[in-house]
Amino acid sequence: MRFFQIVLLFFLAFFLAQPAISTLESCSASVSPNSVPTSTNQNFSFTLTNSGSNPILFFKVSVPSENFTLQGHTISGWNVNRSESYAIFSDGNLTSGNQLSFSLQAAIGNSEAVSSNWHVEANDVLSGNGTTNCGGSLGTAISGITDVTPPTISETITVSGVNSSSATVNWITDEETTSIVHYGLTTDYGSNASGTGLTTSHSVTLSGLTVNTTYYFYLESADSSGNATTSEELSFVTAETTTTAEVTPIVIQTTTTKTETKTETKTSTKIIEIRDTLPPTVTVSTDFEKPFEQAPEISGRAADKSRIVVVEYSIDNGENWLPVDEVLSPGQTSTEFRFVPSIFDDGNYEIKVRALDGAGNYGTSKVQTLIIDRLPPLIGASLFSLGPLILQPDKNGTIVTSTGVEQKITLSAAGGPTTIDLFINDSMSSLSKSVATGLWSGNVKFTKSGVYTIKYKAVDGGGNVTEDNLARIIVVQPGQVLNKNSQKPIKNASVRLFQKDELTQIWYPWDGSAFNQNSPQTTSDRGIYSYFLPPGQYYFKVEAQGYDGVMSQIFNVSFPTPINSVFHLTPKKFPIQFNWEKVDVVINIPETSATNSINNLIGKTTQEFSGLRGRPTLITFLNTWFPLSIEQINQLDRLKDESGERININGIAVQEKPAKIDVFSKRGGYNITFLADQDGTLAKQFSVTTLPTHLFLDRRGTIINIITGVLTEAEILSNF
Repeated sequence: MRFFQIVLLFFLAFFLAQPAISTLESCSASVSPNSVPTSTNQNFSFTLTNSGSNPILFFKVSVPSENFTLQGHTISGWNVNRSESYAIFSDGNLTSGNQLSFSLQAAIGNSEAVSSNWHVEANDVLSGNGTTNCGGSLGTAISGITDVTPPTISETITVSGVNSSSATVNWITDEETTSIVHYGLTTDYGSNASGTGLTTSHSVTLSGLTVNTTYYFYLESADSSGNATTSEELSFVTAETTTTAEVTPIVIQTTTTKTETKTETKTSTKIIEIRDTLPPTVTVSTDFEKPFEQAPEISGRAADKSRIVVVEYSIDNGENWLPVDEVLSPGQTSTEFRFVPSIFDDGNYEIKVRALDGAGNYGTSKVQTLIIDRLPPLIGASLFSLGPLILQPDKNGTIVTSTGVEQKITLSAAGGPTTIDLFINDSMSSLSKSVATGLWSGNVKFTKSGVYTIKYKAVDGGGNVTEDNLARIIVVQPGQVLNKNSQKPIKNASVRLFQKDELTQIWYPWDGSAFNQNSPQTTSDRGIYSYFLPPGQYYFKVEAQGYDGVMSQIFNVSFPTPINSVFHLTPKKFPIQFNWEKVDVVINIPETSATNSINNLIGKTTQEFSGLRGRPTLITFLNTWFPLSIEQINQLDRLKDESGERININGIAVQEKPAKIDVFSKRGGYNITFLADQDGTLAKQFSVTTLPTHLFLDRRGTIINIITGVLTEAEILSNF
């Protein structure tokens, strides 16, 4: 068995190491716009056409030159890995003769450039090796220098018409700009007044002022391209009486004195540009109080005293950002936005929107939870493991384990559950979700032997609750070493285990560290030892001080099994033991009965697979992350090759997307037909929680048997 495992692992490593070879004949692409101004942020719309006969599963888009820096992307149904110079798209499916539209957002440099082509390459395998270059209209030129120079405010600023309640501020700029005065009783200001339109000669009246009071102010002027300049902080004092008579205008020269020598000074004009550090305000107006069956259109508003440059959204609380679908007034100080988030699965999504202003400040909306609720929580499949050992269920779906051993439970789920709890008698254990894989997992340990039914309770963001049985567990007592005469436990007995290497045919001490177990083991006060063994050929040596040792007969383990044999040692009568007593290893595991609910389906005719009638049919529920499923797929594929058209063999991938299954099938070169049970509703209908699970159907579509676990080709054929 060990030799077979080594050969299999070598074969898999060799197979997976082979480069995927492209057979994509041709493809084409186009981009717009074909000319953009310098120093701008642009959205480029692409169209990719598959003119070959195989589906496109992978493509890459690279920028024309260093004058383009990628900042975002918009596409549905594909995974994207993006840098500043390229974007890689994978795990999608563009079938022959069809087109795909997507967009990339890029920052344009400040240098003009002749037209250069974007580089688009595609593949019909998940690899960047041997890609096909896609021709077409892909050129983009950079032309027209964008105005990036801020205006200049005049050297002299006057405050005229000053009386007890109002004053007029006057200034000149070197180009047409807006007119804004920020003023207040302190340098925090707090009020502003502005003129209308763009002009070079500015006059703004401040009203509602207080008698005999110092007012602080500064000026702000922005040109039509959004370049803004602010003056330094200035001040004036209102009149001492309430008279409406105008006082003499105050002339303020923005000057500073710089000492050149001990006796000479030089006066120069100083215009101070105060950097805008205030972020934009962003609000979302969509109501998220109730769940949605599909992603809704989300709208809101962004505003800033300069201008809004970019609006983006995140569905994961700011981990990743995408541009919104539409900005109604781009480049203005206030704009509305709209977008439909790229969400297809049930779940709770943390929605956040941010806006970038012309000074480079980001403003962010508050986080709101969007709940997508199409269906209640559904459990797809569960996996029990002990370190690297997978606990395989028997033909009735029952799993055997031992007391005192902590096993990990891993399962998939659809329907967007927010919590999944397991119940074993009166105890509860909560599972946690992996962000990387989307799988739920947790650990359980049994302290007493017996037969247990593990139940689960899953709750989604919409308040829907699903409760059902997850698995049936038989828990056996561990092994024990006893005094043969008194039947009392022997403490500190040494229990050594030896395994035969199938490759060299040499016996060696078993190394349990790879399986999170000690070997050899020393018995406890109750004479307890505990081994949980992978497939292989073994024997024991058991000895204790003051007792004659025993050696077990050689025994075989064909699947992961707890060893609970009881060894009896005889007290020594002579100081030297010449022969080791040979004893049998007896593994005490009770027989299981066919109590699994799926067996109630035997004898029923299925309508779901009516198209397969006329031949015996095998339906196997599996998926690509479940190790036992991979082992079973290899058996099914060989059987498909050998049986030809005599038997229908179909794999049902539980809670996996069609595109992922298609890629998996092509990479593995499998001949069997895979169908995607994306939400797991079909698995739920047939009460499948353990993989692989096999449905054997006769020619009329009637279920003649249901078996869980990995089956050999001979075992499969014996069920027809």
